[in-house]
Amino acid sequence: MIVDRRIVLCFVALALAVAPAAAQGLRGSVTDEQGRPVSAATVYVREAQLGTSASEQGTFELKLKKGSYTCIVQRIGYQTATVKVEVGAKGGELNVALAAKAYELPGVVVSGSREDYAYSVMRHAIAMAPYYSNEISSYTAEVYIKGTGKVERLSRVVKALAGKQLKQAQIREGETYLLESVNEISFTAPNTYKHKVISSTSTLPADFSSYNTLTYVNVNLYSLNLLARDAMSSYRFAYEGFVEDGAITVNKIKVTPRKKHPGLFSGYLYIIENTWRIYRADLSGKFPFGSFSVAISTNEVRDDVRLPSAYAFDAKVKGMGNEALLNYSGTVRYSGIAKNATLSNPLHSVAKKPAPADTTDAVGTAKALKRRAAKQKADSIRQQKKRDELEKLLQKDELSNREMLKVSKSLRKEAQKSRPQSLNLSDRYKIVVDSSARHHDTAYWSTIRPIPLKREEVVSYRKADSLRSVIKLPAGVAKKGSGWPMKVAAGGRYDPSPSLRITHSGLVSTAMLGFNAVDGFKYGQQVKLQKTFADSTLIHLNAKARWAFSRQALMWHVGGSYLYRPERRADLFFELGQSSTDYSSHNPESFINSALSLLIHRNYNRLYDQRYASVGHNIDVANGLTLQATLSYHNRYRLENHTNFSIFRTKARYAPNLPDNPYVDSELALHHAATASLTVSYTPRYFYRMRGRQKRMAYSDYPTVQLT
Repeated sequence: MIVDRRIVLCFVALALAVAPAAAQGLRGSVTDEQGRPVSAATVYVREAQLGTSASEQGTFELKLKKGSYTCIVQRIGYQTATVKVEVGAKGGELNVALAAKAYELPGVVVSGSREDYAYSVMRHAIAMAPYYSNEISSYTAEVYIKGTGKVERLSRVVKALAGKQLKQAQIREGETYLLESVNEISFTAPNTYKHKVISSTSTLPADFSSYNTLTYVNVNLYSLNLLARDAMSSYRFAYEGFVEDGAITVNKIKVTPRKKHPGLFSGYLYIIENTWRIYRADLSGKFPFGSFSVAISTNEVRDDVRLPSAYAFDAKVKGMGNEALLNYSGTVRYSGIAKNATLSNPLHSVAKKPAPADTTDAVGTAKALKRRAAKQKADSIRQQKKRDELEKLLQKDELSNREMLKVSKSLRKEAQKSRPQSLNLSDRYKIVVDSSARHHDTAYWSTIRPIPLKREEVVSYRKADSLRSVIKLPAGVAKKGSGWPMKVAAGGRYDPSPSLRITHSGLVSTAMLGFNAVDGFKYGQQVKLQKTFADSTLIHLNAKARWAFSRQALMWHVGGSYLYRPERRADLFFELGQSSTDYSSHNPESFINSALSLLIHRNYNRLYDQRYASVGHNIDVANGLTLQATLSYHNRYRLENHTNFSIFRTKARYAPNLPDNPYVDSELALHHAATASLTVSYTPRYFYRMRGRQKRMAYSDYPTVQLT
């Protein structure tokens, strides 16, 4: 087992990589009427389309130019305050005391079906979710994040095995580590992102420098399973009242999972009446190594568009006796927001004039043009009728589940038509790091930071310089590390150069150790080599050898492939060798069979000796459509049991090495086989990624059809 500071710090660095941007110029505090700080209150500047969250002490900072601004200060459970503020050459100050405001229950909160009103609200929100998920065509966002991690506890095992690394990296229980980044994200529908890292700083070791901001910013509230079509079967909803925020009414919905599952949330959703947009989400949940809570506030960034403007994420990570606390808080500032012009809002359907007929068609006769115009008019009437039907359904006070699914399905289909999706996943995200991103000093960060630092975070920055100088290794030391004896013993990967990779199974690898009644104990070694060339072509070689101690026989395998057209996954491959193979291809030898044989004297493998050679060719004719041709030759011989060894049942005998099949000749004589095969397989909508010229298949939601 190899333990280094990456294992020690994984609990600290487990999410410190992502979030939104903002800055300074206006500062102040948010309190209640008794002067107590209101943490997590959001301060949104309407003219600048910029917002932030107040700290635990209720303080905030925003970078604003000189001018007059309208600030909207809000927090669930308090009366929203709208304040005009002046920012001068020396900045401005805003101190707001929010009045408490309880949620009210309407006179009738139970529907005619005696169902909680929360279900009516949620059905409308679920029905509208496909529209709100796809209403934005593009935007640019300045993103700021502050992430902190605090080591609460380190296990004795980690302290014992990594004591030297802990001391070197100055990792101690109770220490706080900090990461900040400022980024620019450009989004183009349906899923293309360009990410520019403007600046980034961290008190973590350099190993953990990360720019993974997108996973934090790209939170689509309307794609959460809370608003999925099957949410009613996964969650219970309870109505806890409403509150007036200016001209809008916000419903408070309590969310409770119907069963224990790590993918389900608990908490509250705040839904705006009539538009059914999400006003705020306060949710919590669990994952395999801890629990988390998240608060996301939205603001109206332009007419009839609400987007997340402030985030707060907290997590407690536990694992193997180690504990850490993680926190993210950040802000987003949007610009250049464009709506999807081809998608209509079903809440206010507007009749659209049919597109004029194309009169430039050289082959279009007068009759053909007339028919085309009539068809376009009929399509337009049909679409308008459909929009009117959806609007009528959404205007109902109570939607049935069937009506909810009908609206949701219709909007989802319309959104898919308006946004044809590329199957190339590598086009979706491109990142550029500014050359000065890691070189900004403390003065710079103090001018752009929208969320004030806590005392322990300031202390963490003071220690950062000494920490980096302590853990910095001389050039070449990392490659020569002292862990190579363990790697030879346990196996691992070696990279002599960026283009050459060697993988070794390890001297004590259990994968190359086995037992069965034919071979007895067997042990071997495996080496893989991969060479990548400048044009992304690739050569892969694989050699394996095992010795069967009871049978006194060598089993071996040599294989390889040449990827000569990476963008088409076109490769030539070969393999040859000799091995003991199970008669049933569905029952390969396994650790379970070895254990059963040694412990209770039950051997289920029935093996024959196979000597083989094959060559083949594989190519993608089109995306998802693959053609493979193979030629092979096999010599197969019957084998007998060579041992009756077992740990406990020493006098028992294994069953004969014959398949349990009455139709198989018991003699199983020498068998020769020459085969030629052609296999065509097709997977619809198969997503992929490109790494240089190399094409790597990712996933598909459809089954694969294969003909051989």
